[in-house]
Amino acid sequence: MFELKILQISQSGLRNQCNIGSMIEYVKQGGFWTAAYMSRFPHNKLIQISCFEDGQHFIHDGHHRSVSTWLAGRKYLRDDEYEITTWTYDQYTEINYKNGWITPFDRSTKSR
Repeated sequence: MFELKILQISQSGLRNQCNIGSMIEYVKQGGFWTAAYMSRFPHNKLIQISCFEDGQHFIHDGHHRSVSTWLAGRKYLRDDEYEITTWTYDQYTEINYKNGWITPFDRSTKSR
C-alpha cells in the first residue's frame, strides 16, 4: 500500500479534466487501477511513481488516476496499482531523444 498524501505532483494541471468524474465514480464503486483493468485502454500502464535519492516520491504518470482516487475518498494505492522507479535528480533532467522526453526543469527544486 502507498499513501497518496506523500506523493509530489509533477505537472501543473490535468489536461483531460472531463474524465475525472467517471474516474471518481469508478473508485467509489470499489474500482482499482490494476493491470487487468488498465489492459482495456491504449495507455495501459500502472501508475508510475518516481523515487529520488532524498526519498521524495513523485507521480511520473498517473496524475488523473491518483487525483480521482483521492477525490473519491480513498487515500492510498494498492500494491497492484503502481510501479516505483528509482531515479537520481541528475538522471531525470537528462534528454532522452529516443522517447521524445526533455525535462526542462530540475525536479529537486520544482513542484515542492
